[in-house]
Amino acid sequence: MPATQVTRTAFARRALSLCFFPLITVGVGNFVLLKLPQARETLEAVQSFDSGAFWTEARYWYFLLALAYWAFTAWYCARIMLGKRFPLDDIGDCVSPRFATALVCWLPRLLGLMSCIPMTLYFAFGGQHSPLYWLPMAILSCLFLAFVVVRKKLFGVAGWAHRPDCPYPRFDKLGTLAVVMMAAMVATSWLLLLAVLIGKADAARAVGSPALLLAALGGWTLFGSIALMYVPKSLGWPALTLLPFALALGASFSNENHLVAQSAAPAPDAEHGAPDKLIADFREWKMKHDAARPGQPIYLVASAGGASRAAYWTGAMLWELENFARASGRSFAPNIYAMSGVSGGSLGLAAFAGALASRPGQESAPLPRTLLEFLGKDFLAPAIGYMLYPDALARFSPLPCTGCDRSRGLEESWAEDWRRLMPDDPAADWFTRKLPALKQGRDALPHLILNAASVSDGKRVVQSSLDFLPPEAYDLLDKRLDTSRLTLAGAVHNSARFPYISPGGLVYTRSPRAQWDYLVDGGYFENSGVATINTILNRLHAEKDLLGPNDRVVVIVIENDPAWEHEWLCKGNKENICKHDASDAAASKANAQATAQAGAATGSAATGSTSTCPAAAKTPLLAELTIPPLALYQSRNARAHAAEAEAIRILGGCAEQRVVELRYPKVTGEKEPPMSWFLNAGSRDIMERKLGGERPEASQKAYLAFREQWQLMRRYIAAGSQAPAPIPAQAPKN
Repeated sequence: MPATQVTRTAFARRALSLCFFPLITVGVGNFVLLKLPQARETLEAVQSFDSGAFWTEARYWYFLLALAYWAFTAWYCARIMLGKRFPLDDIGDCVSPRFATALVCWLPRLLGLMSCIPMTLYFAFGGQHSPLYWLPMAILSCLFLAFVVVRKKLFGVAGWAHRPDCPYPRFDKLGTLAVVMMAAMVATSWLLLLAVLIGKADAARAVGSPALLLAALGGWTLFGSIALMYVPKSLGWPALTLLPFALALGASFSNENHLVAQSAAPAPDAEHGAPDKLIADFREWKMKHDAARPGQPIYLVASAGGASRAAYWTGAMLWELENFARASGRSFAPNIYAMSGVSGGSLGLAAFAGALASRPGQESAPLPRTLLEFLGKDFLAPAIGYMLYPDALARFSPLPCTGCDRSRGLEESWAEDWRRLMPDDPAADWFTRKLPALKQGRDALPHLILNAASVSDGKRVVQSSLDFLPPEAYDLLDKRLDTSRLTLAGAVHNSARFPYISPGGLVYTRSPRAQWDYLVDGGYFENSGVATINTILNRLHAEKDLLGPNDRVVVIVIENDPAWEHEWLCKGNKENICKHDASDAAASKANAQATAQAGAATGSAATGSTSTCPAAAKTPLLAELTIPPLALYQSRNARAHAAEAEAIRILGGCAEQRVVELRYPKVTGEKEPPMSWFLNAGSRDIMERKLGGERPEASQKAYLAFREQWQLMRRYIAAGSQAPAPIPAQAPKN
């Protein structure tokens, strides 16, 4: 019986449904790699942004191979699905044979080309890159198009024939060679899985995040099209497209493998307990401080979240300040009582503390660049490798696979990278130490306070080397919680669990053993870490005779979100509603245009300034859906600014200059480092140049604001026991 004829629209819809997995993976891959700044940062590294090395850049060739693999699987799977004669033929007989033939012929080709042409265009026009980097991709696209167009018949398929009842050739079964090809493609995915499990961070970094993603997309295309659609439909069953979602849903009730502090040996003496020891500890620390460095400031440091951007910005500044102090015979780090971090800021603070703990007996020698080398490592590839391969498979297992937890990608790479960079050093095991044991007799080391957040009620969760608990917060080292195994690497990661790269971590109670709560990134509560510092300030000021009139407590706020000049709380025009600085080039141009338009409208020359602002807020894509989560995400910075303003109030206002705002300055036209666990060498170089002695242009008001605060911090260090000369400051306006 001839098939019922269907309209062109119905035929196209049915053809697209058969190509469901190639369509999804091609769309997801292009969106992730070309639209997300974090992914574009890895593409720039593929192009050897820093060195220009091409023929010896293995990651580039891995990326090229993965791109070819992805394009081939998209084309091949779509062609197979559209060409197979299934027992229940649900594609139908189109009313237009020409339309049906063209669609079945070109849809797979377009899917394959859409896997490589957008990447080629990005490499060719996405920046100032050598043609050497995009030319091989252009050649690959041309060769791919020639292969799929010029070939005489579908490679590896037996029985491909044109029957009278169908306008285009179709086949009944796959040939042996086709099965071998698919087995080889499946083996590629399994080899990558084994490489990530065995080689871990080294293997993931060697391949690179973009290649790992493209290879995973190719593997998912093949598995979804063949295992979930081709095989069941060949047996006369419906497609099992939704089966993975059902399996993942069912397994989620029993396969939780993202566990906090469960992989190391227990440390019975590592927990905190009542009473809070902040005041007693600070009093003892201050006595030693005043005896060794009388009259010098007491620093409290807060570093905001932002993955490797925050970590590197934090580490670079503290490294520069410490070396400036050592070179001038002054003190900086010994005057730091505590450091409060969130997410990537926690990593930067932990690494700085580890650098201070290294090389005992050489406290006067400059800190080596090992700290920056560590923070400049690629931490994204290990996380991506675990997420796309072992942890992805673990989602479908009814039993938990703790070895597949993608948390290991970050935590193990931090510990191993630090150990390799600090061979034979007493602090080589820094990231595997338990928090309360970090100092190990090194009283001069600052306390670390790493902030996470509770999923169930959103409260702050504190992890600290100090027995200290802010109000309405939880202490993760409470004796009632099963967290005695918690290492520094685990604590840093708890502070940086920003889904979906990092999973929420499950914490258990000790006795009886039960699920307590999940932990996520501390930025969900407050992104700067200053709220915790404010608690310390309030406690210290409330204690009689603890701080004298000559004691100067200085809060150092380290923010990595690119900021305009008006975002410095003690600088700029607080009445300016513009989202950009009024004197920046964009604002000046907008004001000039508005003035000219006003003059033209009145028929006379316009005078004076206007309140016109350059457009800053853009309507987001699918605003009805994206505005709520966008507002929720941005509120973390609003709460951070509120906490910073409160710190300024506690310490006497802007005129006292007790809060140093070390924000990352936004410069028009300059590349901004993305918020990712990977920074290429170009981004790191841009960040370090901010700290150099270059003289910014007067129009770069954000850069000038940063340099002013940077010099204030250096004057604090250089002044020793004397207060630094004040600089004009503008108090925040209500």
